[in-house]
Amino acid sequence: MSGRFKFAKRRILLSLILTLTTSNAWAWGEEGHSIVTEIAQRRLSQNAAQAIT
Repeated sequence: MSGRFKFAKRRILLSLILTLTTSNAWAWGEEGHSIVTEIAQRRLSQNAAQAIT
């Protein structure tokens, strides 16, 4: 095998691994992220809440 082929094979393998492992970031979906946002907003201090609105 040539050096270019090995490099391409490694690049494809790395891309595949990254794609499969990062897909879990979307697991909560829109509703899950909305829930987390709601919880975070409720936990803000009054000063912090005023600073972001």
